[in-house]
Amino acid sequence: MKELPRRILAGVALGGGALHEAEPTAQDRRIVHQAFSFARLTGAELRLLHIGEWEVPAADQSHHDAILAERRKKLEALAAEIQAAANAQSVSTSVALAAGKPYLCFMEEAERYSADLFVIGPVVHRHGILTRVIHGSTAGRLIRQSPLPVLRVAGTAPDHFERMLVAVDLLPEMSGRLVATANALHGRDAAMRRYLLHCMEFPQDIVMRRMPDAAKALREYHAEVESRAREGISGLLGDEEARWRVLLERDWVGRVAPRVVQEEGIDLLVIAGVTLPRLAGLLLGTTAEKILEAAAVSALILKPEQ
Repeated sequence: MKELPRRILAGVALGGGALHEAEPTAQDRRIVHQAFSFARLTGAELRLLHIGEWEVPAADQSHHDAILAERRKKLEALAAEIQAAANAQSVSTSVALAAGKPYLCFMEEAERYSADLFVIGPVVHRHGILTRVIHGSTAGRLIRQSPLPVLRVAGTAPDHFERMLVAVDLLPEMSGRLVATANALHGRDAAMRRYLLHCMEFPQDIVMRRMPDAAKALREYHAEVESRAREGISGLLGDEEARWRVLLERDWVGRVAPRVVQEEGIDLLVIAGVTLPRLAGLLLGTTAEKILEAAAVSALILKPEQ
């Protein structure tokens, strides 16, 4: 995805995805509704994907085909229902079904459809860190491992986005992409308010505290870091800076972002999803995941270019 998606692939469980569960849940409707809203906002096409997590004996293929046909009808009916409710008839929509391991099915369908954005439900992982390391969840695995951006739908998804928060570290590659995406979304809906969050880090504090006049050294060092941060933000936002609300904080973004989401009424968080290398990434998770666990908000998670 350059700035805005062209083809969105949204996962719909139709219950829990098991053989005996097929009715759309409230969460299914939230996901589809927000997928339609985002597709309409960005001008993208939308495909709804239902994945059944079951294995079918070869001798029972006809029964399996009948189940898939029935679920296709339910998926198409759900799409029509949400489309009518959202007045989104202009969204080009299709449906797809698959049976197997959800993550692999997502990736295979994304390749067939040339998708450039996933839309998934709010669950990242349910059973603690050990289970996440061993098994993970489809949502968490897509956030951590997929090269595609992910729109994670919150438990309470709004009809449309009014306030978006972009969290940046001011490193050029991802910060520039995050701001460009937010500007592109704002270009599609000028009523959206843009907030930029940068959390300053002070790695030299321990050195400054050993200086003869530690208090003065810390003040000067912190002032220098803040000055550089403000210069970096001005360069990042350019001519649009006056139209953004800039929040400059002195704490870890994993604590600050959820608080800002709540205090400012943010309904879309735009963040980078960067996994730590090798085992550390599995054990510690990404900062994005930690924010998502604490912030009840829909989040657009962008990935580094491959």
